[in-house]
Amino acid sequence: MGKRGPGAKPIKIGVEAVKPPRKRKGVPDWRDTKLPMPERVIAFVEELPITAGVLAGQPMRLRDWQKDFLWAVYGPLVDGRRLVRTALLTLPRKNGKTQLAAALALAHLCGPCCE
Repeated sequence: MGKRGPGAKPIKIGVEAVKPPRKRKGVPDWRDTKLPMPERVIAFVEELPITAGVLAGQPMRLRDWQKDFLWAVYGPLVDGRRLVRTALLTLPRKNGKTQLAAALALAHLCGPCCE
């Protein structure tokens, strides 16, 4: 039988202390209300950790096209309100669309865009 069959020894799991994420140099604080909204959203997204895969545990790094997309959506304002309310992003598979959409959902749920 394999490792987890009758008579198997219990698995020992070590509990490590959870350290707060370190602040990366050059990334502004997303809580700063003096920053324009696109910069706050970008700073919030770049603080989020990657949860799976080879880069798990490291903070997200947005590509240039993702930053341009965020500036296009959150940048234009009319009377202090966003001009763009709905945006469509179409790209081939494995280009970071789902990661960006999940980060934006978190930004609106508990980040700089929450109400």
